[in-house]
Amino acid sequence: MDNLSRLQHAYRAWNDCKAQCFDMWTELFADRCDLRSAAAGRSGAEWTESRMSKDGVIDYLKGLTAQFDMIHYTMDQYTCRGDTIVAMGTMGWRNKATDKVVEMWKIDVWQFADEKAVAFHEYYDTRALLESTTH
Repeated sequence: MDNLSRLQHAYRAWNDCKAQCFDMWTELFADRCDLRSAAAGRSGAEWTESRMSKDGVIDYLKGLTAQFDMIHYTMDQYTCRGDTIVAMGTMGWRNKATDKVVEMWKIDVWQFADEKAVAFHEYYDTRALLESTTH
């Protein structure tokens, strides 16, 4: 299976399980990897701080799913060049504390080496995310 196929499979599994399982991500990421998120650890989204390992990615996912329930995660456009893949789509989450729903566009930039993800940078509507965390 090539990198694009593995990534598409991971996104489908993530959406199908509604973020209740992280196995697809632990299989995809290298032990040492660079995760960066648009909110960059801002107040209300502290889990989005930069991470540099697979364990850090899991901590990020635990932080996200402690605060939000997934409604959907729909990545439906992909652009590939060499070992870099850009995935584009939308996602919807419900904040567990405020019950606010946030629907956002999403762009992920991935870099692969030896069939593992070594970098993941995500871009989304940071303002909408942070507004969903306040009452």
